[in-house]
Formats: sequence, C-alpha cells, structure tokens
Amino acid sequence: MNNPFPAKTLEDLQWSEILSALAQRAKTDLGKQRCRTRPFLASAAEVREELARVEELRALAVEERLALPLWGVRDVQPLLDRASKGGTLEPAE
Repeated sequence: MNNPFPAKTLEDLQWSEILSALAQRAKTDLGKQRCRTRPFLASAAEVREELARVEELRALAVEERLALPLWGVRDVQPLLDRASKGGTLEPAE
C-alpha cells in the first residue's frame, strides 16, 4: 500500500521506529511482517475504525476472560501455497 504522506513527515514522526517497536511485540513472523508494513492512517475516520477494533478485542479479553493462545502458532502460508498447486498435506500439517 502506498502511503499518502511525504517520506519526510514519516521520518520526522519516526514512523519506522514505531513500527519496529510494534513488530517486536508480535508473536509470529507473519505478525511481525504485518506490523512493519502498517500504513500511517490517513484520516480520523480510519483511526477511529482501528481503535474500535482494538477496543472490541480488549473488551473480549477482559469481559470474557478470553486469552488468545498464540504459542505454537506458525505461518501456514507455505502449506496453503503447496495445497493451492495441487500438493498434498500431511494430517499433522
């Protein structure tokens, strides 16, 4: 996704450092990758939408005592790629 903001603005805001700090907190390689490529949101509406998503997850975690068990999570994209090309997967995969 192209960022509509000038590179100088993002540099002044230290956006890449913020994304790196976010990526360090991610539990999976895919999560880390997605954190590093997050766009700088272009409008207040986009920010509100993302904050609503975060609040929904936070509420689930607190109110429902929902803990997302992320240990052992791994990237399944290579398996999906193989299967989409007609490859077979083992039951453990």
